[in-house]
Amino acid sequence: MLLATIGLKNKLHVEFSRREEEGLRQFGWFLQLNSWDPSHQPHASSYFVKSLSLVSVSYRTHETVSSLIKNFHSIESLTISKCNGLRSLQIDVVSKLQNLTVLDCPDLKRLHVEAYDLTSFRFRGTFCWFSLEGYQFWEDAMLDFRGGPGYKHYEYKHFCSLLRAIINVKTLTLCEWFFKEIITPWLSSTNVNSRFNKLKDLWWIDTKAAKGNTGTLVSFLRICPSLARLHVTIDPTSYCMARTMGECPQEAPKRPRLRRLTVVKLEGFSNEDDVIFLKEHLLEVFNVEPLIITRSSGNNLRCLLRIPNQQSNANPKVGIPYRKYSYKFVEEVEDESKHPHMVLNMLNISS
Repeated sequence: MLLATIGLKNKLHVEFSRREEEGLRQFGWFLQLNSWDPSHQPHASSYFVKSLSLVSVSYRTHETVSSLIKNFHSIESLTISKCNGLRSLQIDVVSKLQNLTVLDCPDLKRLHVEAYDLTSFRFRGTFCWFSLEGYQFWEDAMLDFRGGPGYKHYEYKHFCSLLRAIINVKTLTLCEWFFKEIITPWLSSTNVNSRFNKLKDLWWIDTKAAKGNTGTLVSFLRICPSLARLHVTIDPTSYCMARTMGECPQEAPKRPRLRRLTVVKLEGFSNEDDVIFLKEHLLEVFNVEPLIITRSSGNNLRCLLRIPNQQSNANPKVGIPYRKYSYKFVEEVEDESKHPHMVLNMLNISS
């Protein structure tokens, strides 16, 4: 069964009904977008589509979809999601494609993209082999690899094109393990500028919020001098690499302070002490004190405030050193803004 929906601004959503038996058969898919033959004249079956969303394409339907796409010559945004059995995906684009999103294709092992106008790339799923051609520096990148690597053996040198593409992003989603295992050794071995100078909005995904687990995040923040908004999600179900000799160093060369960091939003922090520790750590390392907003399991927003001890009702306990400040959590209902990729995540889950 096929459901096709035409939306505003030349959007086309094509969704196939999913069958369990179809997900068992794997397939490779080659898509050529925006190709144009001067001898080909538009006809009744040609449509002006700028945004295309393909859902649950299978080995039975992918060739039909490929034929359909030949009638579209101006696609600027492409989304492919929930395609069970899709093992390899090759996308060749002559021009115009600016936004590419690939979500929740559990069998995908290889992705090849040749696109010369691409500025936004969003991916959620198991980390697979990436091959990029004709890429420019992206402005937006969602690398949600919380499912972990899809291969046992991999090295950063195999993904240099992907890493070079994200160095100038303004909006980024990143998993802790990917920074440690892929980005850190790449930055250590390359001669290029090793800072994310343009990054303003970061969504950081980690497995736990223990006090001793902030070193990797701090290491990355040191090379993000323009960061304005930080979102941290603790997801215990995401991939957790073994703690080995690959630990990120706690000390790093002097970097610019995070003078523009104004808001830190935390999700999945079950322990208030971890929230306080992170606030104090940011103040100690970067000399910044952004607004800290936490979201509880009940979706209640609270703000962490620092108050002088004389205003605190708590009496100091015997044996505990005096601290100049205490902290309290207050209800915060004014700020409901989210990282752009978090909104995408919620919309996909709700569907």
